[in-house]
Amino acid sequence: AEKLVSQVKAIMEPVNRMDGDSLPVSAFMGHEDGTFEQGAAAYEKRGVAVSVPTWTPDKCVQCNQCAYVCPHATIRPFALTDEEAAKGVIACSAGNHAQGVALSAQKKGIKATICMPAGAPLAKVEATKSYGAEVVLVPGVYDDAAAKAVELQKEHGYTFLHPFNDEYVMAGQGTVALEILEKLPEAEVILCPIGGGGLIAGIATAVKAINPNCKVYGVQAAGAPSMKQSVEHKKIEKLASVATMADGIAVKEPGDLTFEAVMKYVDGVVTVTEAEIASAILMLLEKHKMVAEGAGAVSVAAAMTNKVDIAGKNVVCVVS
Repeated sequence: AEKLVSQVKAIMEPVNRMDGDSLPVSAFMGHEDGTFEQGAAAYEKRGVAVSVPTWTPDKCVQCNQCAYVCPHATIRPFALTDEEAAKGVIACSAGNHAQGVALSAQKKGIKATICMPAGAPLAKVEATKSYGAEVVLVPGVYDDAAAKAVELQKEHGYTFLHPFNDEYVMAGQGTVALEILEKLPEAEVILCPIGGGGLIAGIATAVKAINPNCKVYGVQAAGAPSMKQSVEHKKIEKLASVATMADGIAVKEPGDLTFEAVMKYVDGVVTVTEAEIASAILMLLEKHKMVAEGAGAVSVAAAMTNKVDIAGKNVVCVVS
């Protein structure tokens, strides 16, 4: 946990000097210094805004409109050496990591190539292209895009920026937990989506360092339970296939770093069905006017269907 915090502090200053439209770190953190609204508005305009709501049986309180994609994906390129940056960067992503890497690479003047699943949402593909990145669409799911990225990295010598199995990435995503506990110190349970595990690894590490009594649970789609299965068997396992509307978390195999963090800090991993995900998306839209993709809505789906014991508790659902 101390290493995570020190990594963030060491690279925040250069990121914070990024100009207006690129969202300073103070905006990522939700500080009330006049930059939050600017940052949130910029990302809402680009269609990648993410919310962190608190869930109770009778209300859902939206904490902010800050996009978590920025803390992890923007921080990583700023940690590159000059030699690594000169090679250009390559990443693989279902969409969120892709946009963050593309944006920061553009600001740093670094060539960026992003491999994305061919079925990735068009809005995410176009947004990534708009930041100057070369997008390579790969048939299949995230893991297929990842394999293609590794192939291109070896062929061209690019610097590979992993979307979840990376300490800087996990550190950046851990800032979400810092914001949650700053704004909602009474939180007793945090529900977080899991794909490859980067987001929950960062959040759980930070949460347990600050408030060990706060429970952190991961949520996966029943059609892509790679982390849940790995945790149950106490070893990393790769699924033969994944099938879910939650494309952002459709990952066949978790990372070794994320798996280690989940085993150490996460209190449990549950799954939700496609019907439960759809119900959560609809509920967020109808009752809270919040548009969430399937990958983000799984946390709310878990709360709605009592996948973990939340009765009478202050619960935070991370909608990524």
